[in-house]
Amino acid sequence: MIVGGLIAIKNPPKALYRSAILHFAAGVLLSVVAVEMLPDILRRHLVTEVIIGFSMGTILMLLVRKFFEPTIVKGSLNKKRSTLPISFLVAIVIDMFIDGFVLGIGFASGVKLGMFLALGLAIELLITGIAVVTELGQANTPKLKSMIMIVGVALIFFISAILGGTLLKNLNSSGMTFVLSFGMAAELFLITEELLKEAHEEEENHWATATFYVGFLLFVVLEMVV
Repeated sequence: MIVGGLIAIKNPPKALYRSAILHFAAGVLLSVVAVEMLPDILRRHLVTEVIIGFSMGTILMLLVRKFFEPTIVKGSLNKKRSTLPISFLVAIVIDMFIDGFVLGIGFASGVKLGMFLALGLAIELLITGIAVVTELGQANTPKLKSMIMIVGVALIFFISAILGGTLLKNLNSSGMTFVLSFGMAAELFLITEELLKEAHEEEENHWATATFYVGFLLFVVLEMVV
């Protein structure tokens, strides 16, 4: 993630490439939901925990957007923001915490599963790092501040991975279902209300749109071959 942030800071992507990066990141994250999170949630058959966790995740993201981000005026979509995209950052933090948690659980369950998750998440975090810095750049965030934020989010991932592999690896099925459902809601919000929305506001063409499907396919293939 830090490497991705450095790449975006050193070579800020132009509008078309920003659109492609955001589409690709959305595709990767949606694939993570479909390939990793949702099957695990469905396997547990805990309807109440899913409803509560997913609802709380959705409500949190809607409240963050309502109270911490200004209303976007129609006709001003292509202008650079003057404030930080708070809901975007909150969704990223939740996503990184859940991803790190799942990675730690994966290694606690077996080396093969852990290695698959590590490989997939390395790609996801690289693209996410680029996407985050790209978004922060649109908000005119200073480069140093952007990197501090990236490092902070990366540390959250690192800490949650340690917790997932040690203290929380024996979390009961109800607790795991709640955590995954909560994280799934935040990740879907990040995909639909932040990444894709921003991607469509940039200059785009069929090639940029196609990167969404490439990102989605990537994780599906990794799941089958690793």
